[in-house]
Amino acid sequence: MTVPEVKIDGKAVRDRVRSERDRFVGFVKEAVEDFPDGDVIRQNAKFANDTTLELDDGTRIEARTVIIATGSRPNIPPPFKAAGDRLITNDDVFDWTGLPASVAVYGADVIGLELGQALHRLGVRVHLFSMGGSVAQLTDPDLLAYGRKTYDNEFAAHFDAKTDISRDDDEIVVRWSEGDDSGEERFGYLLAATGRAPNVDGIGLENTSLVLNDKSLPEFDPMSMLCTRSDGAAASIFIAGDPALSGYYPTL
Repeated sequence: MTVPEVKIDGKAVRDRVRSERDRFVGFVKEAVEDFPDGDVIRQNAKFANDTTLELDDGTRIEARTVIIATGSRPNIPPPFKAAGDRLITNDDVFDWTGLPASVAVYGADVIGLELGQALHRLGVRVHLFSMGGSVAQLTDPDLLAYGRKTYDNEFAAHFDAKTDISRDDDEIVVRWSEGDDSGEERFGYLLAATGRAPNVDGIGLENTSLVLNDKSLPEFDPMSMLCTRSDGAAASIFIAGDPALSGYYPTL
């Protein structure tokens, strides 16, 4: 049996991805819209104390229990700003209507590796850049070596590279050095997959009794997700999702 040459329809791929994104998000939106009137308040809120939230309009809401589930935002290192409007994050990938010719992916954690591999397999020229030699935060030496070899065999991966980023018209110019290896490549986009920052700034954590770590995130029990109070008493605040994961575990 002879299989004809396979061609990738970039527009069809992106249409499919956006359709699936919208379908999944639609389930959540429908669920929220079905909440009884008055159960959803669309305002910014911050802690006045452990059990009191203050809204933008000055209204105060008392709660027996509060769950912090404020999500996260992409972390963009300052050198990436040289890419200008060609700088994208994993959030922006969903809005592409087609596939670019080339992308420089920064970050060798789960998101960077997943997107780099997917884009490469869809025919996009990909170089992955990272520092420190880590791959998906693996710590076992054998697994780390296997991971580096596996990805490096599939596409150009630089796991411990020093880079310089500049812009030349519509192209991103990346110059890198990694040990005895160095080079220069041009790309259509720079994809920043360099972690996410939890959206806990501005929610008044300093007004609570919670113990905050050096990243200004609440300490918590990883089994119950219950935050830790400075006096050792039982807290009434839980933490969930990215605000918890960003401080302790890789964001998946």
